[in-house]
Order: sequence, then C-alpha cells, then structure tokens
Amino acid sequence: MLATNFEGLQVLVMAEADAYRFCFGKKNRIDAFFRIAAKPAGQKTELVAALLGMDQLNDFVGHFNDSMEG
Repeated sequence: MLATNFEGLQVLVMAEADAYRFCFGKKNRIDAFFRIAAKPAGQKTELVAALLGMDQLNDFVGHFNDSMEG
C-alpha cells in the first residue's frame, strides 16, 4: 500500500498487525467517551473508569455500600 509522507513523497507502507492490534480497542473506548453526555450517571462513571484503565478498580469499589459490617 502507498502513503504520502510529510514531504509529499509516495512511500510503501507494510501492514504490521502486531504493532496495531490494540488500536481498535482504544478507538472503541474513546468513541464511548465522546458519547458520555448522552449516558446516565452510573454509566458515565463506568466509561470514565474504562477510559483511564481503572474499570476493574471501579467494579471492585462499586460493590461497597454504606452498611458495611466488621
């Protein structure tokens, strides 16, 4: 595949699946973040935690409640 570099020259681009395998996951997380205004408050918290890579911590802390007993 050909692409244009910063100097305007055509260069050959080789596909490297290993180098870009995480791009799609990150794109989906960022797309969800941009739609955050249309989400209810509980989902907003989950989206922000997922965007920051803290979704497991958010899930763990979300199971605490006000009536914890010793």
